[in-house]
Amino acid sequence: MLNPSKTFLPCLFALSALANLGMHCGGPRQAYARANSCAQLSQNIPSCPTGTRCILSGRLGRGYTAQTYCLDSRNRQTGRYVYWRYGKLYQRGEMFESKRHGTWRTYNRKGQLTSRQDYHAGKLHGLSQSFRGKHLYIEHRYVGHKLHGETRQFYNDGRIRSAMTYHQGMLHGRQRSWSTSGLLVSDVVRIHGRLHGPWRKVESGTVTTGRYVQGLPEGKFVVRSLRGKTLGSFHFQSGDGTWLRYHPDGALREKLAMRLGMNHGPYSRYWASGKLAERGRFHINRREGRWHMHDFHGRPTQRVTYRNGRKTETRWVAPKEQQAKRGPENVRQIAKRPSAKRPNVQ
Repeated sequence: MLNPSKTFLPCLFALSALANLGMHCGGPRQAYARANSCAQLSQNIPSCPTGTRCILSGRLGRGYTAQTYCLDSRNRQTGRYVYWRYGKLYQRGEMFESKRHGTWRTYNRKGQLTSRQDYHAGKLHGLSQSFRGKHLYIEHRYVGHKLHGETRQFYNDGRIRSAMTYHQGMLHGRQRSWSTSGLLVSDVVRIHGRLHGPWRKVESGTVTTGRYVQGLPEGKFVVRSLRGKTLGSFHFQSGDGTWLRYHPDGALREKLAMRLGMNHGPYSRYWASGKLAERGRFHINRREGRWHMHDFHGRPTQRVTYRNGRKTETRWVAPKEQQAKRGPENVRQIAKRPSAKRPNVQ
């Protein structure tokens, strides 16, 4: 049972002692600020359980910072804990034997709730929520300080953004995500963190469906438009194959060789017009060797060299090199063209 008559007064005495200690420093404005902060703190000092004593510490004045908590006979924090920062309530919750226990809440300078978390014996256990302004942003569930259950993330308008399922801290079960318009853009299944089961993903106006087995793509994958028209397909065996991506009109967009589910081998990317945009090679998910970049018309623009996935050299293709590829006759014609001269301004 709580006994406010025996626990509230010691905190008031400590508060008045802090105020009197600060009265000797500064002028009347500082003294008024300390008195004002004392009045605010005195209205929010918590009651402590029987057999504990209330402790108040902090710095009084304008934008004060202070905290109150309760200590038992073994100097362990037990009971209500309140913390003020910049003169505003920042955090409050319950302590048991110097460990967080029960529901804890955190606020911003505007007094808005930013997080709500459930603890048991110092570990996250139960519901955990984070807020942005007045809207719920993300919601977790913990068991023994590990994610366990469904984790949901929301847009500012309250619509769901993603739903992930965890088991003992690992992704386990169905994982889904939605766009701002409510379109399901990803729907996969994970077992102990590894992709295993039906797989579906929406990207660049196309829908790719297939299946994973123990983290590796397996069998036939089909690429369709958002209206359901089949654009192409490709096959994998034990994670080995060539992954294809298409533009919404059916033109090939990317072609990537994979081995054991990793990017490994030649890679090429194409513009919607069918012209080559980029080509090179991957080595165990890292770019390796010389890569060639092309503009929208298919003309080379850059040559980039990679080593262990890091860019080591970038070389722009000079106009003379482009002219040399066109042939000597075109070079002569370009040389005979009159150069544009600026008019003389008097």
